[in-house]
Amino acid sequence: MVGNGLKIMNQKNKKWIWLIVGAFGIGLYFLEFGLKAENTAIPQSADESTLVATSVETRKVQIDIEPVPVEVAIAKKQKLIQHVRATGYTEALQEMSMISQQGGQITELPIRENMLVEQDQLLLALNSEEQRQAFIDAQNRYTSKLSQYAIELGFDSSERENILGQAEERFLASMAEELKKVDGQTKNRKTDIRLTDKSTKYNRLWLTAGRVGLITAWTNLERARLTLEQTRLYAPFDGHIVDLKLSSGSWIKNGEEVLRLIDLDQVVVNSRVLESEMRHINVGSPAQVIFVAYPDTVYTGTVDVIRSMVDPETGTCEVRILIDNPNFRLKPGMFANAQIAARVYNHRLVVRTDAILNRDERDVVFVVENGLAKWRYIASDLKNEIYTEILKGVQEGDSVIVSGHYNLAHDTPVAVVKTIDP
Repeated sequence: MVGNGLKIMNQKNKKWIWLIVGAFGIGLYFLEFGLKAENTAIPQSADESTLVATSVETRKVQIDIEPVPVEVAIAKKQKLIQHVRATGYTEALQEMSMISQQGGQITELPIRENMLVEQDQLLLALNSEEQRQAFIDAQNRYTSKLSQYAIELGFDSSERENILGQAEERFLASMAEELKKVDGQTKNRKTDIRLTDKSTKYNRLWLTAGRVGLITAWTNLERARLTLEQTRLYAPFDGHIVDLKLSSGSWIKNGEEVLRLIDLDQVVVNSRVLESEMRHINVGSPAQVIFVAYPDTVYTGTVDVIRSMVDPETGTCEVRILIDNPNFRLKPGMFANAQIAARVYNHRLVVRTDAILNRDERDVVFVVENGLAKWRYIASDLKNEIYTEILKGVQEGDSVIVSGHYNLAHDTPVAVVKTIDP
């Protein structure tokens, strides 16, 4: 039994020995294969090694001389204008609510919404038969009283047309004289009214007209004429029709608003300016205005009105900017951003503010010289939204880099791709 047990153990040991020997052999094989692969990756000739080194060096030289594309602006002397900023809303320069002076049915309506009309153009007409008849009756009564007046003055009644004309001429002259007296008394109650022979004559004519009822007849005639005229509504100025609430055939009441008329040849921007900046602007100061509706268009205008009061709650004053509007693009209610010229400095050497960088807490610019970017320390003074005045570091006519300069170093090769109008 013992012999059999030893025999089995020897067989197991032999198996383990062969497994260890096999694993060791496989390890040696892969180690030798890896060394051969590494050796074959290295160039075997001096020519191949030189070629690789030359290629790397060539790429390095090409990268070093590649110019950086930049945009420049020429430093020049010009006006430096500082502005006051303001915001506001647009209004029509002239606007009127058209209110009917008579009630009735509309018989004519030759207009439509947003239509451009001219001054004295008919806007609407009402049925005027009643007013027209009243005018004719008043005219007849006036003619009758005028004939009676002529008889009182002693005119020959055989030439009726002629005497009516003369009588009316005298009546109107006496009325004009009477109105002068009334006007003088109204202006100065203590005026000493001395009656001349001429004024005495006109006074007798006026008293006679009153006695026969001519003055009352004339007053009624003019009232009937006005009432008839009020049945037709005309445009008081050139403008656009807005808020038209009517249609032909509809009825309206006396005193009813029927439409609005707005003049858009010019518009105003009612803006608010801080009271601390009011002293820098004047009536007539130029302004640049950008409307939210047209962000790519700059409109020019002038300060038209500076209000006399400051709002104590906001500390601002209303400033009105007048702008031409030839194409009627600008509409009431549009929001606008305005820049009003406040202080003007002449003959200042300026560069664009976006050209200035801050390096090590100092302001610098890059100037192009012979294809290289030259680092210049500068001293600056006044500035506005676009330009900065340069006191030292830049000369008039220098090409100052305004784009592509954030990562430049001194003497970096550059290529100017665009020169911006300063």
